[in-house]
Amino acid sequence: MSAIRGICGSASALLVCFAAACGGGGSSGQGGDFGTGLSIDTTTVSFSGATSEPARPASQSLHATISASDAASIEVGYANGAEQVSWLQVTIPAGQNPASTAINFTVTPQPTPGTYTAHPSVAIFKADRTPIALRALTVTYQVTPAPPSVSPPAITTQMAAANVGGPFGDILVKGTGTWTATVDYLSGTNWLRVGPSSSFPQSGPSPGILTLFAEGPLSAGTYSATLHIAVAGQTFDVPISLQVTP
Repeated sequence: MSAIRGICGSASALLVCFAAACGGGGSSGQGGDFGTGLSIDTTTVSFSGATSEPARPASQSLHATISASDAASIEVGYANGAEQVSWLQVTIPAGQNPASTAINFTVTPQPTPGTYTAHPSVAIFKADRTPIALRALTVTYQVTPAPPSVSPPAITTQMAAANVGGPFGDILVKGTGTWTATVDYLSGTNWLRVGPSSSFPQSGPSPGILTLFAEGPLSAGTYSATLHIAVAGQTFDVPISLQVTP
């Protein structure tokens, strides 16, 4: 018996649609197990990652043991109304011992936090495509929100007095929910403006960019403040130093 891939059809009423090129998402149904001559070493496969991680999570594998003497192929797909979706990929490497087959699962990183679930199945077939046995799986992919952060962690810059009123820096805020900004002035007062307003506290959607402006007029000198940015349960203190030149 050899492992084959890439067949989709209605081989029987039990296999509504079976395809080895699998995808994932939600599940509208899960095929029930039937038949003998096939066993798998796990019925659950789990992945985890964060929205800030562009790399794929490490692949996961299971092993199928085939004892049915009339089995001609082993495949992975969807049965009995289980939804086929796009974040899950399955491969059956060629050249394996047909009696003990490794099946590899990988996932595509997802930009939206949440729990993604799929219900593929492993099945063996006779040479004429008659199904012999099927074993249903549950695959989950837990995607967590990106941890909150701000960058850069500090701003030190200078600008000419004639340019006061214009922008002098941007702060990128990451995290879920809403950011809130407050300020403590270490020298000078009311010279810092975030976006269109110089009043504090201020808030906005995260992720987002805070553009900093110098509110004038300002005479030549060094102006310092600490901008406190709270997002997703954490507060980041961003030192700001602005040197105004004549």
